[in-house]
Amino acid sequence: MRASEPSRTAMGAAAYRAAHQSVDGGAIFSDPYARRILGEAACAEADLKAQDPATRSFRLFMAVRSRYAEDCLGLSVARGDRQAVILGAGLDTFALRNPHAGLKVFEVDHPATQSWKQMRLSETGLTQSLPTFVPVDFEHEDLKTRLVDSGSSPRHRPPSSGLASCHISGRRRSLRCCASSPACRVHPSSSTTVSPSKTIRPNAALAPRKWERARLQPASHG
Repeated sequence: MRASEPSRTAMGAAAYRAAHQSVDGGAIFSDPYARRILGEAACAEADLKAQDPATRSFRLFMAVRSRYAEDCLGLSVARGDRQAVILGAGLDTFALRNPHAGLKVFEVDHPATQSWKQMRLSETGLTQSLPTFVPVDFEHEDLKTRLVDSGSSPRHRPPSSGLASCHISGRRRSLRCCASSPACRVHPSSSTTVSPSKTIRPNAALAPRKWERARLQPASHG
């Protein structure tokens, strides 16, 4: 990862979300900001890639992944959670679409990725309902300390942790460091949603039929 650029993993996940909006009409996961934050050139590249039928199964898988994480978060909020921590947030836009009054959103990711994302948010005028950005190098910094320093209160009900993007491609050590942090230890009254990407890839032949069922239920966010 270069110091001034987002990770390839963050860009790749965002590209699938953006293509889902244009190619599939956001049928599974509606995200009106996915294309704006990614940028015209990257969106054009994502749309071109989406013309290949072989990419459909994984694109739908990524849409289901995002939808599932946010639906689980909605259930946690209904149980009383008022803090949400998105680990490896990348270019996630949940905070911009947050429908839950009183829910504070913390986004944790590498400083380079967060810096680029904040630049894009400013350039596109997406400056409302922003999350609390928590830049962390998982290999060298303590997650719990950085969260507390950023305003996550341990006195409140433990936050839900949505690892919607915490697959840290090719960096197993980073994921182990993150998982071993006290901040990731699940309290009985909190919840953690782990949704991997490249580590568990759906069967190319079965995925379209499995994920197609999700289209029967309209997206609940956006």
